Formats: sequence, C-alpha cells, structure tokens
Amino acid sequence: MIQDSPIGMRWRLYLALVAIAAVVQVAFILESSGSRVFQVPIVDAAAYHAQALALASGQPSSQRAFWQPPLYPYALGGLYRLGVTNLLSVRLIHGLLGVAAAFLACAIGCRFGGRWTGLASGVAVSFYGPLLFYFSQLLPTGIAVVLNLCGLWLLLRLSDRPTGRRAFAVGLAAGVATLAVVNSAVLVIVALGWMAWRGGSVRGWGPPKNPARGTAVLAVALIAGFVFGVAPVTLRNYAVSGEFVPVSTNGGVNLYVGNNPHLEQTLTVRPGLDWGRLVALPYRQGAKTDAEAEGYFLRETGDFAVHHPAVFVWGLFQKAWQALGSREIPRNEDLYAFAGQSLVLRALVWRIGSFCFPFGLVGPLAVVGAFVVTRRRSAAQLDGRFVLAFAVAYIASVVLFFPTSRYLAPAMPALLILAVLGVRHLIEWPSLSASDRGLAAGLLAVSGVLSNLPRQLPSDGVNYGAELHTQVGVGLQTRGRVEEAVEEYREAIRLDPGCADAHRYLGSAYRIQGKPIPAAMEFECALKFRPDHEGAMADLAVVRYEQGRVVEAVEWLRTVLDLNPDDRQAMINLAVGLRRLNRRVEAAEWFKKAGVSNPDALVVPVRPGSGRDRAKP
Repeated sequence: MIQDSPIGMRWRLYLALVAIAAVVQVAFILESSGSRVFQVPIVDAAAYHAQALALASGQPSSQRAFWQPPLYPYALGGLYRLGVTNLLSVRLIHGLLGVAAAFLACAIGCRFGGRWTGLASGVAVSFYGPLLFYFSQLLPTGIAVVLNLCGLWLLLRLSDRPTGRRAFAVGLAAGVATLAVVNSAVLVIVALGWMAWRGGSVRGWGPPKNPARGTAVLAVALIAGFVFGVAPVTLRNYAVSGEFVPVSTNGGVNLYVGNNPHLEQTLTVRPGLDWGRLVALPYRQGAKTDAEAEGYFLRETGDFAVHHPAVFVWGLFQKAWQALGSREIPRNEDLYAFAGQSLVLRALVWRIGSFCFPFGLVGPLAVVGAFVVTRRRSAAQLDGRFVLAFAVAYIASVVLFFPTSRYLAPAMPALLILAVLGVRHLIEWPSLSASDRGLAAGLLAVSGVLSNLPRQLPSDGVNYGAELHTQVGVGLQTRGRVEEAVEEYREAIRLDPGCADAHRYLGSAYRIQGKPIPAAMEFECALKFRPDHEGAMADLAVVRYEQGRVVEAVEWLRTVLDLNPDDRQAMINLAVGLRRLNRRVEAAEWFKKAGVSNPDALVVPVRPGSGRDRAKP
C-alpha cells in the first residue's frame, strides 16, 4: 500500500512543481547564456554535437560499431533535423528533462512520504546545482536521469502488482536507458535481486502453480524487455562490423582507466593528445577492429585484477572514498570552473575549505533517509528500499570504472529523495524514541564528517580553468570566431602560463590571421612546456615550410611520425616537403603509405588547427 498516490494529488501541486522546475531551468539557462563557456559545446559535448549534425544532414553512420552509446546523439540529431539548431533553444529544450526529472522524483517520493515529501523531492531535484548544470549540457546525462527515474517508477509499480507485462516494462526502460548510459543496466540487477528475495505469483499472463515459477516468469519477462530495448543497437553493430558489440566499444578503455597499475596517471589523462595515445594503444599492439581494441583493454584490466588483487581492491576503495565525498569530481569538465561563469550556478555549487555544497549536506541527510527506510517495516518504506538499492548499485557501478560528478549524476535524484526523508525524520525528532534519536544523530554526525573530510584527487594538478578556456577557444575558432578564440587562449595562458595546448592553439589562430612569426613563437612555447606535443610539432613544421625552411620542417615531421606512426596528415606533409627537396622517390613512398592516389594535386602541407587531433583511431 502507498500512502498517497500521485494520481490523487491535487492538480495545483503538480502545477506548482512544474512551474518551479521550469523557472529554475529557464533562469539558469538564460542567465548563463551570456558567457562564452556556455555558448560552445566542448570535448564530449562537441563530439555529440558533431555526430548529431552529421545525422541530421543525412550522412550515413560510420560502418563501425558505436564508440559511445548512441541514444543521445540520435535524439539530438532528430532535434536538429526539425530545425532546432540554435544552442540556446537546444539548451532550453534540454531544460524540459529537468522538469520531467523533478516530476518523476515527486511521484516516487509521494509513494512513501506523502504529497509534501513528494513535492520536496521534486523541488530538491530542481535546485540541485550539478543536475541543473548537466541538464543544460549537450550530454547524455540528462536523458539518462529521466530514463532511470522512469525505470525506478515502473519497478515500484511492479512491486505493487507483479505481472509479466510490468516486468517487461521495467526491463524495456532499463534497456533504453542503457543506450544512453551503460551503467543504467544496474536497474535490471536491482529488479532481479528483488525477485529473488521476494518471489511470489505472477498475474497478467496466467498464474503459475508455484512461487518459484512465478519468479522465473517475472525474471524472463524483465530480461526480455531489456534485450528488446538494446537489441536494435546490438544488431546494427553486428551488421556493420561483423562483431558482437551489445552497445558500444568505449567500455573497455573506461574500465582500464580506473583499474590499472598506473591509476594516478590514467585518471588524469586529458582530452586530445594523451587520450588519443591511450585509445591507440591496442591498435599498436595488433588490434584491427574496435571490438578487438575493447577486448585488449578488458584483458589488461582482468590480468591486473588477477595478478595484483590487493592493489586492485585498494584502488576500488580509493575510488569509493572519492565518490562518497562532498566534492564534485571533475573529468573533462569541472563544475567549479563553470560555476565561476554563472551567478545561478555559483549560488548552488560552491565550497568552503573541505565542505562542498550541495552534496556535503545532501549526502549525510541521505544516510539518515537510508536509515529510515531500512529501519521501518511499513509497505511504504519498502518502496524506499528500492530507491536505496538503486542508488547503491548505480554508485557501485560507477566506482567499478571511475567516479566523476557527471557519471554519478543519474544516482543523485534517488539520493535526494532519501535526503528529503532524512529531513522529515529529523523534523519528527520529538516523537521519536530515544534509540531512534541517538542513531539518527550519530549517523548524521559521522556521515557529515566523513563526507566533508579533505580528499586529494589525482586531477588536483590539472588547471581546469585554463583547460576550459582553451577548449572554448577551440570551439570558437572552429566556428570562425578567431578574434574571440584568441581572447580565450590568452585567458587560459593567464591562468596557466605553462598550458601547452593553449599556446599551440593560439599559434594556430595567429597563423589563420596571417601572423606566421607569432604563430611559430607560440608553437615553440608549447614545445617548451610539452616537448612531446606532436600537434605543436606538426603545426610548426607547416609554418617552417611556408617560411622556406623546408629541411627543418621535414625533421619536425619525422619526429611527429616517430611519436605517432599512424598520423596520415603528417605523412602527407612530410611527402610534400621531401618532394620540395627533390627527394621524389622517398616522397612517393610516403604518399603511398598515406594512401594518396593523386599526389600531384598536393602542393602545400595541410593547414594546422584544421581538426588534425585524433579523438580515437
């Protein structure tokens, strides 16, 4: 039995929640749109944006298995195809995901706390700064949050009346959510765990003769729904690649990043040069396809876990310690760097010393809420255990890879609902027994201290402000806004004078502006701080070629190919330089290796800053 069904709530309550959520989303998106860092998609968001544009223009998809789960880029591509391409409009539409998440959190909270608990849960989701940020970004996080909440709501309905149809619906929701973020598959594990624990009969497809058979029917229906949701992508991957890839091939490298003997180094691998070298590693070891590359990383991870179990387990403990801390863990983006560019976000995401808001408060309250749902035996509180089980399972799945604020975000609505229950429990303090008061106070104090203890992250040495401005500059330069890009690069260098990427891209911008001497100086500066920066070497080689210093250009290009033997553009540029030196036989060999069928059409090297950085091989 549930205490208060969402259907029975007054329509004014729904309207108030939707209005609150919508106002918060619109206020943040409009206020932040004045800053350049919110005007340009960067890193993963830029990759999703590019994929969506290609899909919207009718370009055929790559004849390879998907590198990342495909649901979000296809959804975004559909939006672009409808003519919605202005980034502000796209972000506003993304805000609808935030409204939907608030509504679903309210519906779930109502089941075991009444309508005011539900409303508080929806409001908490609306004002939770990290969620507010990720809903506005061109990332799959927002759609994953909503789909996971849908699956959790369906699981609660399944617990009310176990039927095959409802089990199938839960599996289908989990399958579709997995096409956005693979960790969403844990919802199936939570549902199977409930079935194994509870058992029982099945209605809707005919009652079986015994409870064990009823549990089996539910499990089969659940798994069938999940397979039905994932199968279109699996079949497409097999059709184009001839290999079994259930969703995408990036899982292996992500698992390896968080589980290897050099954890401190891999967790700080930055987008661009270092990431390209990491994902190219299996191909240099003989892998021919993306699936073989994923298999290489999975084997390396498995070997590490088997041969160094103590180090492996210690790594899991370290990652769990980071995940349960109050600090928002950065990866390709840092919430605190973005918060500095938005008044709204700055009010909702901040830190003083080791205390970090909002999770420094939400986490301990969620622990009290977890105590409530595990302590009480009412049917309503059993629903809370589903929410708790999902949150724990999801966080554990992220820790298995590596925790970041973005990857943990889909678990946050469940924790917020538990936090609201924790607040309600504290409000009821006078009516509680002495033992309950003591336990609640102890849990709140201990979890509050542990959550807000200082934590040292491997990425603490990364200057995320400089990196953010560099990536924004790249996005602006790609769009032809070179003067603005130069301003961003200079700001990045001001924040971190040793930022090699900022110097490299500033040099490329200078070259576009027809300033070869300052361009060369910036490329040399990049190499001063990062001697192995093959991108800066290749760009400097082009400038030297144009200055008539062809021998020097050729030497730089040879160094590039020593670092990255698969760099086709460097091969072409090297061949052009060798031909200029009348070393035509050697030039012809490099043209052939690069796959150039008509070398006579190439008279100058490829321009720097034209997309030569490799995201993956």
